[in-house]
Amino acid sequence: MKLTKDMIADYIIAKEVFGQIDAKLHDRITEVVRLVFDFFGAQFDTWYFPNAAEGEVGTTRTDFTDDDDYLELIWEGGGTAKLDDYFSGDGLPVRFLFMENDAILKFIQEDMAAEEDRKRKRNEAAKKRKIEKEQAKQAAMSKLTKAERKVLGIK
Repeated sequence: MKLTKDMIADYIIAKEVFGQIDAKLHDRITEVVRLVFDFFGAQFDTWYFPNAAEGEVGTTRTDFTDDDDYLELIWEGGGTAKLDDYFSGDGLPVRFLFMENDAILKFIQEDMAAEEDRKRKRNEAAKKRKIEKEQAKQAAMSKLTKAERKVLGIK
């Protein structure tokens, strides 16, 4: 198939539109990453996609279609333990790109509170199991005679 001048003109327009959208996407990613860093009290320097050339942001991934997906990013700056813990290698949630900034902060706060609640419940359950195990052990030991205790090496 031969090319036409209209095809080349369409190509030039499409390339220009892509560049504009790509710039907006990079700006939004920067805005969201900066927002998250500020929320956690961390110092933000820069971000880029994995395998980006030195000094480049890299190729924008465009295959994310699910709000539960993540953009794999490498960010640089002075992180904090809470920031590192919250974003433990997943990357930036795609949903953040489409949310208002205050909604992002609320989402993070609620998500962290829910995780704290899950941890508290797990700890309470572990303590309960430990107490029940100790009670069962004591109940079993109370049934042993002195001779049985001596044979088992229990005082």
